[in-house]
Amino acid sequence: MSLGIIDESTDSISIGTVLKLTESAIKRDAILAAINIALQIKGGSLSLYVYDTVKGPNDTDRVKELAKRWVRCIRKQNSM
Repeated sequence: MSLGIIDESTDSISIGTVLKLTESAIKRDAILAAINIALQIKGGSLSLYVYDTVKGPNDTDRVKELAKRWVRCIRKQNSM
């Protein structure tokens, strides 16, 4: 299930999805939220992925916040 665009600015875009994985080794299904962040920094491009297991498509606040924190941290470290 697509979460669509999670966050967007002049120098970045974050796109998310939720998918169901089957863990055959332990015979269990897992639901995974994944966010891909594309970020322009100092003339270069950076692609980040943030993953977290979730209970379902509506349980994505934690992974969304983690993605936003990564972007803020990277921007701060590269603005010096």
